[in-house]
Parts: sequence; C-alpha cells; structure tokens
Amino acid sequence: MWHRHSCLCLAAKPRLRRLKPGAMVLTWGSSDAREARYNRRAGAQEKNMKRSIFMIAALLPLAAMAAGRVTAKDLAAIRAVLDNQVAAWNRGDIDTYMSGYAQSDDTMFVGTDVTRGWTKVRDRYKAKYDSRTKMGTLTFSDLDLRPLGDHDVVVTGAWLLTREADAPHGRFTLIFHRRAEGWRIVYDHSS
Repeated sequence: MWHRHSCLCLAAKPRLRRLKPGAMVLTWGSSDAREARYNRRAGAQEKNMKRSIFMIAALLPLAAMAAGRVTAKDLAAIRAVLDNQVAAWNRGDIDTYMSGYAQSDDTMFVGTDVTRGWTKVRDRYKAKYDSRTKMGTLTFSDLDLRPLGDHDVVVTGAWLLTREADAPHGRFTLIFHRRAEGWRIVYDHSS
C-alpha cells in the first residue's frame, strides 16, 4: 500500500546534493523545505549549546567554591588526626604522634619558647618526654573547630596529662592546614 507522503516524495524530481567534498547523495523532494528543517534544527542546537555553556559558566565558580570549602567531612578528618595523636601518645609513640604535624620547616610550636621546623618540634618532644612516666596519659577536651577560609581550620581545646606524680594541664590553639597528604598541624600554641 502506498502512503500519500511516499507518493509525493517519489513523484518529486530526484536531485544530487553535495554534502562534503567528494561525497554526494541522491535525494527526492524539495530541497528548500529540507534546508528550512535543517536550519531550524541547527538553530535549536546552537541555542541549546549556548544555554549549556552559560549554565556551565554560571555553575563553575559555585563548584569551585564548594570544592574549597571546609566541610563536615574535613572537620571529622581533623578530629581523627587528633584522636590518632592521643592514641599514639598514650602508646609512647612520639614519631606517630608527630604525623599529625606538617613535615615542614614552617611548622611552629609555641610554648614557653618558640620552636620552628617539624624535626626540631619532634626533637623537643622527645627530649622533654623521654620516658613513659613523663608522657603519662594524654586527653584532649573542650574542642572547638573553626574554619579560617578554604584551607585552614583553627582548633582550640584543653589538654591533660595524667601521670603518677602530677597532672599537668593547659589550653592549646592549633592551626590545621589542608595539604596533599591531608589535614596537618602547621601551628601549635600550647600553654
């Protein structure tokens, strides 16, 4: 059975149309109607493309800001660093305790004196706490974590060393910085 549309198309004069250099296709029907349909389709595609580019351009800064923001997951990672430090300290493992600090010459510890550099901070801890008796049992409490921008978080809290002979305690302020290896302490003020 012939459809009316098919008959009209077959009744139309065949035409050769060049698509790209060296390629031709045989078509039937009016090339003007076909070109109009093509132009409408191309115009709609161009409009959709422009809309997509606009949306990407509008959302890209928001995505960049979200990627840089300190999230709840980041804060949990910082708390995990602190928990790992307490566990290492209570095992008598100063080297693992120091893994919470950035291994950098810029790392700073401020107590009664100022110590700069990861190695010097580690050496200070090893000299001051050269036995398990001196190290005692460490606990952190009263923790408060506050983002200072996209890559830094200030942590304040209290520390307590429970030892056989005494129980020294005090307050601390830490600055954690987002690094390739994760969140690390770059500044420690403990008193």
